[in-house]
Amino acid sequence: MQLTLFKYYLRFYNTTTSAWDYFYVDNNGAVLTTTTPTELPQAPKGWDGQTLVWERGFEWYGVFTNYSNPLQFVNDGAKILKDRYYNQGIESECQLLIEKHTNEVSTWGYQEYYKGDIDFSRFKDMKDFVEVSIMESGFLAKLKANETTTLEIPVEANPNVIWVKMDGIDFQHITTFTGLKDEVHQNDAIFTFKIPSVVKYGNPKGVTWNAIPYDQLMTLDGDIANIYINTGNVSQDIELVHNYDIYVDNVTSLGYFGYFYAIVNPESPSPISAINVYWILQGGFINVGGNFTFVGSDTQTVTIPSGYALRVCIGMFVDNTYSSLNASLSFESKTNSISLVGTLVNKAPETYIPALPTINVAAAICENIDPNVSTYSRPSIDYPSYVLTCGDALRNLPGSVLKTNFADYFSAINCMFNAAFYFDKANDEAQFLYKYFVFDPSGPLIDLGDVNNFEVSPLNDEIFSKLLIGYTEESYDDYNGKDEFNTKYEFKSPITRITKDKNLISTYRADMYGIEFTRINFNNKQTTDPSSDNDVFWLHIDDSAPAGTIPAGLPGAGQNYYNLYRDNTLTITGVLSPSTAFNIDFSPKRRMYTWGYWIRSVMYPNLSPDLVYKSTAVSQANNVSFETDDGVTIITEKVNEPISGLPGTSYTLESPNRNQIFYPLIFTVETKIPLNIMDLMTTPNSEIQFSYKGNTYYGWLLQVSDEPSFTPKQTYKLIASPSNNLTDLINGL
Repeated sequence: MQLTLFKYYLRFYNTTTSAWDYFYVDNNGAVLTTTTPTELPQAPKGWDGQTLVWERGFEWYGVFTNYSNPLQFVNDGAKILKDRYYNQGIESECQLLIEKHTNEVSTWGYQEYYKGDIDFSRFKDMKDFVEVSIMESGFLAKLKANETTTLEIPVEANPNVIWVKMDGIDFQHITTFTGLKDEVHQNDAIFTFKIPSVVKYGNPKGVTWNAIPYDQLMTLDGDIANIYINTGNVSQDIELVHNYDIYVDNVTSLGYFGYFYAIVNPESPSPISAINVYWILQGGFINVGGNFTFVGSDTQTVTIPSGYALRVCIGMFVDNTYSSLNASLSFESKTNSISLVGTLVNKAPETYIPALPTINVAAAICENIDPNVSTYSRPSIDYPSYVLTCGDALRNLPGSVLKTNFADYFSAINCMFNAAFYFDKANDEAQFLYKYFVFDPSGPLIDLGDVNNFEVSPLNDEIFSKLLIGYTEESYDDYNGKDEFNTKYEFKSPITRITKDKNLISTYRADMYGIEFTRINFNNKQTTDPSSDNDVFWLHIDDSAPAGTIPAGLPGAGQNYYNLYRDNTLTITGVLSPSTAFNIDFSPKRRMYTWGYWIRSVMYPNLSPDLVYKSTAVSQANNVSFETDDGVTIITEKVNEPISGLPGTSYTLESPNRNQIFYPLIFTVETKIPLNIMDLMTTPNSEIQFSYKGNTYYGWLLQVSDEPSFTPKQTYKLIASPSNNLTDLINGL
């Protein structure tokens, strides 16, 4: 009796019994099921002419998906498919399983050869057959359908919530006061200023300023005008830059002209009560009936103690000690022109905000796609101090939720960690790994033996001419955010014949200014705002130990909290306040280093040139670059980076260390002795070797196609492994 080469089954997985149910047609023409594997009497039409393809996607790197041309089922197969479709519609569950006979003595019998879900959305009921397409089965099929489906993950109410103390970063506040031209002042007057712009961040701890609308003026004649009032509980320094042009006239008796900043009680009616005076100008002696014009510029830093105010004052003094005002003297003064720019550094009040571990975000996303899967994340294990939060959680809005999806999550961890995604079908486990894990030289070596028709071509899909790395562009106010380093950077590669961008822009944000602007809640929002509240943010925390418990009366009261991570061993330049800066670990140049071995791989052997810095989304003052120095290594964001200096996998816990994980070459070969593809798919990340004209070559699986006929042929496309001796290629195929 001649053996059947292939067996075909239609089945579905019964979650109630946790077993496969196989479809068959009984003698009465009824479609039934049994737990006993029952093959179809007839093969799908044209099966022997099919070409099946398994292909690695560069979207996730670790996932191989299969596909084929549409299949046509006849007789019992057609009856079963029509029964499923007309009773349950396009969501009906049905899998095609194909087994292939092997003649090898050690494995004599039938082995699993191919399986895939019936795609009833492409169902066609025709005269002599039913045509359907086959799609990837299980979790990967559901992933494709739900990759961009947004999930709302509770943050504050999450059992895995982590509370973080946000103690703020130093902001630079600048206020410009402009005097009125030809304004007449009385003796001992307080200058009138027009304020073209007033900025107030939340409820600052330190100095606030007289918030007079820019289109109104302070009234003269005895009104008190405090330029700044320190409402905080600590002293505050303000840098003042003052340009003046003042005309003094009609002096009724001799005196000495003075022009000064007075530090006073905000309610004090006179600068005589000043606790301190900062001189702008001690103008000298003016006689009776005299006049004088004072023109100049003054820059100094003024300290305002807690609870006190700053005023700008003029007056005539008794003598050149400038110690007491001449109360019997009167004079007139007029402003020709005057301007005052005040700059201060301040923080928003501290808050305690909820965040989530990255593994819990990944698990929630994957379980939403398929509740039966488990989730493993190597980056989450290695970097538990990297956590995620969202805009409404930063604002402590009740019921905060983190809105994200699989595509955005993978984009973010790919930028951060040079990640790969792999689905372990045997264990129903979604795995987030590093890319070097899916190019594994330590696994079992698969030998294709001697091959035919060896061809070599470049890996053009991965080679790039421009690298975009970092985070999405964000807009900040005129004075702050100019030194934000966690933004988008652009570098040019030495490749000119391929004009392609490599986009490593994270969908999640890490900009400390954006985090603070969102947290401060300028408009006291009580509801979510799509402009920022739906954004997801990275935070780097010090998870070595809880820093304390949240005080009573605040969100999360009584819970342990963690501080933001700040490395006080780093010397940091290029930011306003190095001591308060955070999220340093997320800088784009550090992300480039994480991608070092991949960049070296796609650029090999062209490693001597630089990745040339071209631009960034944020223009810092004087084009100063963010830079850190730990005493050994200096990392500068806005400079060229030698490709040869980019790290290999040695900067991680990986062993063995590799400078490249592949060469940017594709090997295409035809095998003489085909493998069982399903066996190959159990270890698709293993290194593959083959022999051609006496030389041995190595590669990583990119694509394999199989023609299931009686004269079988398999074609492999492999990404060249660094195990190759490229000299063998130079000497000719």
